[in-house]
Amino acid sequence: MAVSSTDTYSGPYEANGVTVAFPFTFKAVAADDVAVFIRSVDGSDTIVGDNAYAVALASEGGTVTFGTPPASGQVYIVSEPSFLQAISFASGQAFLPNVVNEVNDRDVVRALYLKSALDRAPKIPIGGGFENLFPISLPGGIWGFSVGTGADAGLRTDLAESVSGKGAGMSAFAPAVAYGAGTVGKKLQQFVNVQDFGAVGNGVTDDYAAFSAAYDAVAWGGSIYVPQVGSEGYYLSDNPDAGDKPVHWIFDTAIQFHGPGLGDPDAGAGTFASLYTNPWLRVIGGQRKIAFGTVNSPAGGAVVGDSWEWTADSLAGWPKAITGNLTNGSAVIANVPAGVIGSLYKGCRITSAVSQWGYDGATTRNLRILSVDADANTVTVGYDANGNWVNTPAPYLGATASGVSFTVHKRQWFAGRYEGLETGTEDASIAGEVHYEICNPVMNITGAAGAMYEFNLNSYAETLDYCRAIFITGSGDVQNGKLVAIDIQRGGEAHWATGISIRNAQVGLFTNAKFPIEIDTVYNNNTTGLTETIGYGVHFNNAPAVKGALFEGRQLANALPALTLWRYTDSSPTGRFIQCKDAADANELFYVGIDGGLKTYAPSNSNGSAVAAGSIECNGITLRGGTNLQLGQVAATATKAANGKYLTFYDSAGAAVYVPTYA
Repeated sequence: MAVSSTDTYSGPYEANGVTVAFPFTFKAVAADDVAVFIRSVDGSDTIVGDNAYAVALASEGGTVTFGTPPASGQVYIVSEPSFLQAISFASGQAFLPNVVNEVNDRDVVRALYLKSALDRAPKIPIGGGFENLFPISLPGGIWGFSVGTGADAGLRTDLAESVSGKGAGMSAFAPAVAYGAGTVGKKLQQFVNVQDFGAVGNGVTDDYAAFSAAYDAVAWGGSIYVPQVGSEGYYLSDNPDAGDKPVHWIFDTAIQFHGPGLGDPDAGAGTFASLYTNPWLRVIGGQRKIAFGTVNSPAGGAVVGDSWEWTADSLAGWPKAITGNLTNGSAVIANVPAGVIGSLYKGCRITSAVSQWGYDGATTRNLRILSVDADANTVTVGYDANGNWVNTPAPYLGATASGVSFTVHKRQWFAGRYEGLETGTEDASIAGEVHYEICNPVMNITGAAGAMYEFNLNSYAETLDYCRAIFITGSGDVQNGKLVAIDIQRGGEAHWATGISIRNAQVGLFTNAKFPIEIDTVYNNNTTGLTETIGYGVHFNNAPAVKGALFEGRQLANALPALTLWRYTDSSPTGRFIQCKDAADANELFYVGIDGGLKTYAPSNSNGSAVAAGSIECNGITLRGGTNLQLGQVAATATKAANGKYLTFYDSAGAAVYVPTYA
């Protein structure tokens, strides 16, 4: 039979999990001369075993039928002729047409198979001269050969160059294209430049669309670079950082921003690039450490640079599971195991297995540990800092409950900015010479007003615990008399107008009482065992020149005292309300006793004062009944007044009332 088709394969056919029969058009002499493979989406080919299908031949072509329909991929049916010759003729044997035709057909099928393979292979042109050349793919998909020189042959050399237009500059990258995972394009999208999206940066053209496109294109958690292209800065009509994708904005030095996209930072409503309410970067969820270089403030002028570390303070072993006994109406959990009670502390949130424990019939309170008694194995809880408690009504809790399970959650601390320093031990040869500072901010005053630090403590809802603008605490097991919590010193020749200024404090600086300043003179519950009182409440010393009095104040309202002092006890009190002493701290000059008595000492303690020391001058004295008036000094007889009177008293009308002092 004649071979009328030059095809050597049929396909591709899309496998769908249903179709089992696939036709082919090429000439096959026998069923064994037909092969099948399936190409997957990644381009790999899988040969199908001949036991998975049956081949039915026709005069031209045939059909391949699968026992099980292929589920996916592209089905190819190809010619795979045998190159063995099994037919031979004996001398004088007849040349039968069907036998001869099969031999001829098989030769043609083999030739077509070889031609197909050669057509897919790179071939050197006719004429030779292409030895040791490199095959290349030319435009149009045809093969060619490079001799190693010229524009095409210089590709490898160009790729190795580091000049403009060569090397890395020869590979195109479109930031907005959705590249696949693991590709170079996807890696490059972790760091994008707003200029690649059309940002101009002339202070007039709206760059919001370019910034937003960069935000949309950057990978999750990636960085967006904003270069400085001029002194005018970028104009933004809206906030480009309003999404929920965590990104890192990196700004060049001296970057300026303008337009409504910044919001209103001065009013506390800043959005993008606002130092006041949004410090130029969004940190969403988890632990992150973000740093950026020196940059200008949005409105220009101030230069800032810093880093933020956001961490949640966690500890292994939390939350803790404990058991204890409850009594309705009591805030105390009793019989807590000794092995766990020592690790509990005030502020831990606690929940109970007893349904609605802490429920007052209307509200279920959030409970926190108020105190822990390790000796009594009890834990006291409450739903606020004052220890308020509720009686849980029946049937939620009976009179008592034993062996109740609790879950104690560690009180969480979050540091918006955390800095730490371990100083180590100084060498003996340089002891005292090494000085460490965690942070040393410096502001040089050159005429413009400013604040080195500004803390804004804003309240929009009631909290369960104190919120402090500044909180100073510490720990350690070594007593160190050289530790100072706050030390205010002036350096250089310039004087400060004020060391500390407290103004506009509605209820003072201590939230439990209306005291601008409260000083607690006893170390309570200190683990080191310190119980002694402090030396001074407020101590002024080493002030060579004082403009006015050490303490000044005025009556705040009529009927209120300007100064009030309370004694420690009303049972056998001792001591003084006020004490005045000489410069040597050796003699007492004047005091107001704790019982209300007043005493001033004689001139022997005046130490040369020009004032009549020890005397009291006043407009009037009221003596109670039975009061004795004793004169410490009396005049000599020779100097007595002629009328025999030593004291003169005046009545309310100013008339003299003479009282004789001698018989």
